[in-house]
Amino acid sequence: MKKILFLCTMLCFVVSFAKAEKHRWGYDLYWELNNGVLTISGNGAMPNYSKPWKDKGNVENVVIESGVTSIGNGLFKEFDGPHYLKSVVIGNSVTSIGKYAFDGCSSLTSVTIPNSVTSIEEGAFFVCI
Repeated sequence: MKKILFLCTMLCFVVSFAKAEKHRWGYDLYWELNNGVLTISGNGAMPNYSKPWKDKGNVENVVIESGVTSIGNGLFKEFDGPHYLKSVVIGNSVTSIGKYAFDGCSSLTSVTIPNSVTSIEEGAFFVCI
């Protein structure tokens, strides 16, 4: 009986640990990392150079949902490593992509940029082959 209780407790711990949760980022933005997919949601502009998800797991795909208005400077700069950033989908409320936002993301093969984006700053996709 003790073994069964222990196994059930461990299973519950593993399931709760593996479940992705939204994290507040700034005033009205959130980020969530689940199975290599980083989802950014909420309302407003992403701050420059702030990477609260760094060292929280592998980021292979980024989804920026509607409500987010801009991608900050250097946010995904040099997002290379054992699990490279491969794709980005940008929501239709984003109007600008900041300086060096994706600089050095050499494994980036797919970026969906909506017509709402009217400004792509210097070096935003520098060294994206």
